[in-house]
Amino acid sequence: IDLALAYYWGENDEDYGIGIYGIEKNDYEASKWLERAANLGNHYCQYLFGVQCYYGAGVHKNYQRAMEWFKKAAKQGNGMSYFYLFNM
Repeated sequence: IDLALAYYWGENDEDYGIGIYGIEKNDYEASKWLERAANLGNHYCQYLFGVQCYYGAGVHKNYQRAMEWFKKAAKQGNGMSYFYLFNM
């Protein structure tokens, strides 16, 4: 999960303290690792992977796929997923 977040946020995101990895933001790599973590049931990664599907960041834009991931995350209580579900 740390590697997925490192690629998603990049090394310049001080809020998450990821700069120690020295990894630059890379949407393609982030999507690969986020999807793996999402499939393992991590609600935050399910939400973030849904965001990538929604905007087409690192993956092809796919609203249906995004909605599926937002629903999975929302079932586990991820509040931001509800925001996207209500606005789709």
